[in-house]
Amino acid sequence: MKLENKVAIITGSTRGIGRATAELFAKEGAKVVVVGTKEELGKEVAEEIKATGGEAIFCKTDVTSDESLENLVKTTLDAFGKIDILVNNAGVGGTTANMNQITMDEWNTVLATNLTAPFVLCKKVIPIMEEQGAGTKIYGIGSSMKAIALQDYGKTQGLVVLDGYEIGYKSVEEIAKKNAETTGGSFTKTNNMAEAFKDADIVYPKSWAPFAAMEKRTNLYADGDFDGIDKLEKELLAQNAEHKDWACTEELMKTTKDGKALYLHCLPADITGVSCETGEVDASVFDRYRIPLYKEASFKPYIIAAMILLAKFENPQDILKKLEVKAAPRIFE
Repeated sequence: MKLENKVAIITGSTRGIGRATAELFAKEGAKVVVVGTKEELGKEVAEEIKATGGEAIFCKTDVTSDESLENLVKTTLDAFGKIDILVNNAGVGGTTANMNQITMDEWNTVLATNLTAPFVLCKKVIPIMEEQGAGTKIYGIGSSMKAIALQDYGKTQGLVVLDGYEIGYKSVEEIAKKNAETTGGSFTKTNNMAEAFKDADIVYPKSWAPFAAMEKRTNLYADGDFDGIDKLEKELLAQNAEHKDWACTEELMKTTKDGKALYLHCLPADITGVSCETGEVDASVFDRYRIPLYKEASFKPYIIAAMILLAKFENPQDILKKLEVKAAPRIFE
């Protein structure tokens, strides 16, 4: 087994991708620490892992609390004596409102959960891993509600949208059309994956829920209605199951230009036979583009930093120029 006797902390592992990761790691021999805020769900995951011959414990944790993260690390070391793998999976979607309508509380909640928490937990775990020596790994898992490639490459751009899965932001389509026009390309909207893949240079397939459902999920998170979120997720999975022709398969990839189109994804991806039984991309396709995919996803912290700058300053370019002139050292000894 690939992960035999490895100890893995997986945040946000009481449901969804985190739970699937915990179950997969356990099957590969890892001792898993299931992490989440809902004790009943967490214990259920741990018990199911143990029932199939794996080893797991649950640690109730609020990732936005330093004290709670400290307890997570201590609980893991008390139970297993080491930490080999950390998967920062916990995250919240935040509001879908325009930037000028987002409150500071909403903004800070997203940053605390999605950005600060992984940083703080890494700070606590890395010294332990360094002391243990080689063979330790840290993974970050992020997601994006809207995933559409709108590049100024002068290429033909295509957007595939299933009926009932409207994007919700008409401006996205307008930007795509404008970019295509100004660079000598064209923009097409279709409801057919085969048509979109035909002779494509780049494909960026991403399954997303209907916009109305994403708004509903945001409101459920705001109300702390986790039972409602579970119910909604089951409804959405059932709806997605009706559109399995959306999967990025080897067969579709062969129809792209010379069969060598670049596959992009904002991650995490639902990988068939890996993170779920039937997902949005074949495992062989994902593995072939694993390095560029991880590089693409690694840009997220910089995008978030840019959004913070734009939200706080009216003329961000002036601020950047002043910082450049000031030339303050970025590393302090």
